[in-house]
Amino acid sequence: MQPTAQPARSLLLVDDEPYILPALGALLRQEFRVFTADCADAAAKIFDEHPIDIILTDQNMPRRTGVELLEW
Repeated sequence: MQPTAQPARSLLLVDDEPYILPALGALLRQEFRVFTADCADAAAKIFDEHPIDIILTDQNMPRRTGVELLEW
């Protein structure tokens, strides 16, 4: 049996609702290497550690909005 190849593109999911991240991650893991963050600050830490190709973020989050995260 051959090992499953890791998807080539990375996706960062950012949402402060705890049920959203696992649900979206499960749907998208076949096509993307999925990273998750529950706020913009946690997303910034992931950026420091991993190359990210695509970001899918919630707009309404505490402290920093999704747009502010994308502008950063």
